[in-house]
Amino acid sequence: MTNESYRLVRATVVSPRSSLPHSLSLVPTRALQRLLATHLAFPLQKAIGALEDFRRRYFLWTNRNNCLTATFDKKTIKTLKEQLFGIEYEVRVINGFTNNSSLPLVIWCASKDGDIGGRALQEHDDFSWPVKTNFWITTTTSQFSCTVKLDRTRKSFDAFKVPRDIYRCSALRKCSWLVMEDGFYFSDDEVNWKKDFSW
Repeated sequence: MTNESYRLVRATVVSPRSSLPHSLSLVPTRALQRLLATHLAFPLQKAIGALEDFRRRYFLWTNRNNCLTATFDKKTIKTLKEQLFGIEYEVRVINGFTNNSSLPLVIWCASKDGDIGGRALQEHDDFSWPVKTNFWITTTTSQFSCTVKLDRTRKSFDAFKVPRDIYRCSALRKCSWLVMEDGFYFSDDEVNWKKDFSW
């Protein structure tokens, strides 16, 4: 395997004092490639493929020091850094019942990596947690499913799922769910709600 096979998982942003565009240097290293394979459970070939896809997507090239480099404006640098190091979203589930029921809405959520816990929500109470995603995270490690129970009625749904919610929650980085008598409503701003599915 050549050095070219080992791609970058970390970016260093150089911010010059002049008005020149910022530069992004991506340094290939075996240690970082192994990090992908071990800690994120990427098979070796999949890790190499993911990194190569990232290089092509942002038109990076290899310089004489075998570093992947490019020059971008500040906005693009911000996007690249977020994709590499992670974007944090807030996932929130709200009890939107309005019938003055004394029964709580019981919710329990988990990812494939483990439980994140649960709550018994009275009317207008909520349960929220942060989710961080980046270019390297796979769908299975970025999916959070919740089971909601009211009396004898039960419903399971995906509260956050990659790539679906990367796009529809992107504006304010909010993924909010309002659970009501007639179903589950989704919003990315908690102002405009759209019914996603029924009980």
